Amino acid sequence: MTCTKLNIIKDMNGIPSYALPQSNVIYTGLLTANTAQNIVAPTDATTYLVRIGVSNGADIFVSVNGTATVPTGAPSLSTTEVNIAQTYVASGGTVSVITTEDSVSYSLGFYACT
Repeated sequence: MTCTKLNIIKDMNGIPSYALPQSNVIYTGLLTANTAQNIVAPTDATTYLVRIGVSNGADIFVSVNGTATVPTGAPSLSTTEVNIAQTYVASGGTVSVITTEDSVSYSLGFYACT
């Protein structure tokens, strides 16, 4: 299956609205507290934009090509970000997600960039 190509939608006046069409490659899942889930990117393009959706009010931690971790204690260097709306991943790369709460729904929509 060919992944939806990244293409910003224009409004009725031809001005970019910065909205994306629905992807045809969407992964959805339900997270259990403190258990990471890993999703592998498609391979029909070299790079993908990943749009991330999460249950209202829930914190979700995301890592690209690593395992997402929940932060503890003092600030430290990390490969995990909290509540990001989008990121990039290479073909066959991994997006890892984790939360501290039970029953958090999430979705990852992939858009082919190149």
